[in-house]
Amino acid sequence: MSDCELQKRCMGCLRFFPVNAYPWKDKRKGQRRSRCKSCTNARTGAWRALHPDYGKRWREAHPEYMTTYAQARRTAARAERSTHEEPQCDPESIDDTNSFSAL
Repeated sequence: MSDCELQKRCMGCLRFFPVNAYPWKDKRKGQRRSRCKSCTNARTGAWRALHPDYGKRWREAHPEYMTTYAQARRTAARAERSTHEEPQCDPESIDDTNSFSAL
């Protein structure tokens, strides 16, 4: 059975939706959350409205984590850029005939 065929009841709005309408709880175990995506988004939005500066306070309280995280991201970005190869152009494969000669 595919995810689209299964139905699950949302614990927020109490309506039935296909299983793929629920966000993942633990993708490795194949577990989905008990609230549909719209209920999850509404609940998250309400929490963020009550705690607008939570992220800023957390980052200020954990500067060592933020420094390590930023360094790891920069290192990963550099590694990705260094492995990216530009396509090589063979000068002999270029057709140097004038394409506008028919005009």
